[in-house]
Amino acid sequence: MQSAQRPRGYWGIVLRQFGKNRVALAGLVVVLCLFIIAALADFIANDKPLVMKYRNQIYFPVVKDYAVWFGVSRWESPFQNISFKDFAATDF
Repeated sequence: MQSAQRPRGYWGIVLRQFGKNRVALAGLVVVLCLFIIAALADFIANDKPLVMKYRNQIYFPVVKDYAVWFGVSRWESPFQNISFKDFAATDF
């Protein structure tokens, strides 16, 4: 006696067949990793430090730059119109 199974839709069948194919799953993982790297590329490779300490306070210039770009925040006066490479080279 067979148990009554709910009929599968088209996308259910496609996902089931895709899940059986290990090469397709590996390809999907590679594509997703490349997409994540591409989405975070500007965050990873930029001219601002990820974390910096200035006058015993910790700052996150990259995150602050995105907040300023979206209009959520503003740069503090010591960090306006500066080159962070020159700023890091000075003895503060």
